[in-house]
Amino acid sequence: MVLVAGLIVALVALAALQYRWIARVSEAERDRLKASLDSAAERFCADFDRELVRTSRSFEVAEDLGDADLERDLVDRLARWRSTAAGPKLVRELLVVTRLERGEVELRRLDEPAGRLVPGSWEPDLESVRRIFEARGRVPLLDERLPGLVLAPRNARPPRQDGTEKAERGPAPRGEEPGGGADRRPPRHHVVVRLDLEYLGKEMLPRLAEREFGGREGLAYAVTVAVAADPRVVIFRGGPRVEDATARTADAVRNLFALQRPGDEPDPGRWVVAVHHPAGSLEDAVTGARRRNLAISLAVLVLLGAAVVVLVSSTRRAQRLARQQMDFVAGVSHELRTPLTAMRSAGQNLADGIVSDPEKVKKYGALIEREGRRLTEMVGRVLTFAGIQSGAQTFQAEPVDVASLVDGVLADCRWVLDEKRVAVERDVAEGLPEVRGDAAALRQALGNLVDNALKYGGSARWIGVGARLAATSGGEEVLLSVSDHGIGIRRSDLPHLFDPFFRSADPSAAGIPGSGVGLAVVRGIVEAHGGRVTAESVPGQGSTFTVHLPTAAGKGRGA
Repeated sequence: MVLVAGLIVALVALAALQYRWIARVSEAERDRLKASLDSAAERFCADFDRELVRTSRSFEVAEDLGDADLERDLVDRLARWRSTAAGPKLVRELLVVTRLERGEVELRRLDEPAGRLVPGSWEPDLESVRRIFEARGRVPLLDERLPGLVLAPRNARPPRQDGTEKAERGPAPRGEEPGGGADRRPPRHHVVVRLDLEYLGKEMLPRLAEREFGGREGLAYAVTVAVAADPRVVIFRGGPRVEDATARTADAVRNLFALQRPGDEPDPGRWVVAVHHPAGSLEDAVTGARRRNLAISLAVLVLLGAAVVVLVSSTRRAQRLARQQMDFVAGVSHELRTPLTAMRSAGQNLADGIVSDPEKVKKYGALIEREGRRLTEMVGRVLTFAGIQSGAQTFQAEPVDVASLVDGVLADCRWVLDEKRVAVERDVAEGLPEVRGDAAALRQALGNLVDNALKYGGSARWIGVGARLAATSGGEEVLLSVSDHGIGIRRSDLPHLFDPFFRSADPSAAGIPGSGVGLAVVRGIVEAHGGRVTAESVPGQGSTFTVHLPTAAGKGRGA
């Protein structure tokens, strides 16, 4: 018990340590996944914005170009871009927005095949650009809905509060204060680099996402790129489906689509990328993994606990079996000693000539014969039990008359019955069908029950032996019963009566000699004949053992 208590305490301590360890591992894993995801999102945005910077630099034209030179310059720049860019399809077309003297805004489109600037129409997605130019306000570098880049010529000056623009690069000319009246007018031309939205959503962004968030079977995370000002406008969505794929619930959120002029405030980015774990969130994924680890650990601990219980149970059972075997050896030795002592004493008296009277010699001879038979029965019972336990015992199958079986058993026990002056009540029904089996084995089984009734019959000196026919769901059965009015059996002992070496702990039965194999032999023989044996008892009033055997006809039909 001390060992068991120590093992239980160790298991509880191990469970507590395992719980704390899994919690710490889960937190560390969550932090690692979060840092890795943030780093991947940063690289994703940086790679995309780096491509925007390359594109913007490729199409920055000089401020002092005339219309013809601007046309040739744009044609050359676009051709070089197509031939050298990693994603030449990123630029859909080039547009030139020109501010006219009367405050109007002119739009021209570069006809790439013809290599000319041709008049263009203000399509709905260009209205935001048109409104900005017509308002004479500051022109943003990016249009997130077009999407596109709005590039002022090199050396052009951004607008002041009064609508004029100051130099974008370099200091103001000598003798002129920044923002003074000598500031130059706003640039006449702006180049609008119109990006291909389909290419962005189907090729460029998926490629970047696969590189940063890819797994064995596609994207390992749900990636969504949307317009920051209006999240309903989705540029790209890929990876596992997530119910709430918004920036509010994302595991990593970064802004992209950002450019800025020197000296301007950092551009936070016009688009937003939201990354979600397939489980819904990193917290949910880590919590799920933690629960699984806890479940596995609990299962292991339960198995360890069960192993401890089985080990302790097996140890106690082995101890109990060893004790029962010792009791069996002691009981058999005691039962063997009694007939051997009687036979030895009688034989010695006869050999020494102490007994010479013929009548006494006859009595001594009967004693030796009786004790020898008792010894033979005892040895036969032990051998039968050993054969049944080893599986080597075989039985002959032949028709057996039930009445003759009962009478033969009573004849075998007659000398014991007469010696103990026990009254026998025989109740065998007329016309019972035969049973099929080994007559000697069945005789031994019924004899063991009679011997058991004689041992535990107490002072009543009465046993009843009966046989009758009963109908069951499986067919007809012959019921052989042996009853006594003895000490009875406790209810707690009934389930173990037919176990090998079992002896009741009842004090009233403690002094009665026995080996503990008699009833085990009965069960083995009866079950080998396709039957069963039951016991009923009332402590202090007696017991009844019943052997249920199928009839020979029933066996034939069942076969």
